[in-house]
This record gives sequence, C-alpha cells and structure tokens, in this order.
Amino acid sequence: MMSRLIKTMALLFVFALVLGGCSKTDVPEPQLTTKKLYELYPGDLKKVDYIEIRSGSTGQEAGAGLDV
Repeated sequence: MMSRLIKTMALLFVFALVLGGCSKTDVPEPQLTTKKLYELYPGDLKKVDYIEIRSGSTGQEAGAGLDV
C-alpha cells in the first residue's frame, strides 16, 4: 500500500515538473537595429573578402558568413 502511494506521489511530482517546464514565459524581444558596414568597420571596405556576423551578447555565429 505504501509503495503504491510513493509511486503515485513520484508520478505526480514528475508530471508537475513537466508542466512547469512547458509553461510559457514572457521573454522580452531584443531591440534590433540596422547599421551600415562603414559604421562597424573603419578600414577600407574594398579590401574586405569575408564578413562573419556574430551575436554581440554571446559571440556565437549568427548565421552563415557573407562572401563579398
């Protein structure tokens, strides 16, 4: 009897964890801005061969590089 109660309580606990993990949270949208290349790179843009776009907060690559 006690073993069945413990199993039921454990199952309810796991179910509550799953429901809590799947709940929607309000994450604010990042403020996106547009910038010109010359604002980001002070050098001669004619000498640029490759542009790599990265996230400013994590440094993770934001997408495929652009061949110029």
